[in-house]
Amino acid sequence: MTKEEWRRRGICIDCGVKIDYRSKRCRKCMGKNSKGSKSPRFNPNKPKKFCIDCGKEICVNAKARCFDCNKKWFRGKNHFLWKHEKGKEERIIDRGYSEYNDWRTEVYKRDKYICQKCKQNSNNLVAHHIFPYSQFKEIRLNIDNGITLCRNCHNDFHKKFGKKGNNTTQLNEFLEEEF
Repeated sequence: MTKEEWRRRGICIDCGVKIDYRSKRCRKCMGKNSKGSKSPRFNPNKPKKFCIDCGKEICVNAKARCFDCNKKWFRGKNHFLWKHEKGKEERIIDRGYSEYNDWRTEVYKRDKYICQKCKQNSNNLVAHHIFPYSQFKEIRLNIDNGITLCRNCHNDFHKKFGKKGNNTTQLNEFLEEEF
């Protein structure tokens, strides 16, 4: 990526920090003196700092990795939200698979692509599991365990009843109440 592309994206050309769209460098890289001082990048006496992953020279004020390597570092097992206790099979299941997509489509067809709460034909439909997906593995793909709701009604249901331990009585109570 050229320096001009970095500037257009609002990223410091030295350390990769998000910056104001008008300047080329962040405040750390501009130097402490605002009276025409040069960036520490151009100081011949400054100590050089290199990325620990790729070896590319980085700004003295930057962290240990360059911008590109930092993005790669926080993926997969290194990401702070990675759940180490999950197995490979659970990860595959959570990402979606053809049987689940077929189940969702069948629920939509059965309900004629209409939200069963507000009776509107919306393009923001959700196939809601009556009994929670995570707790009832044996009936996950049973069409009778699904109902079509629009995104707003689905969010309202979970605000009222939570996401765990849902059942048919909660769903019936939700469907019968007025707006």
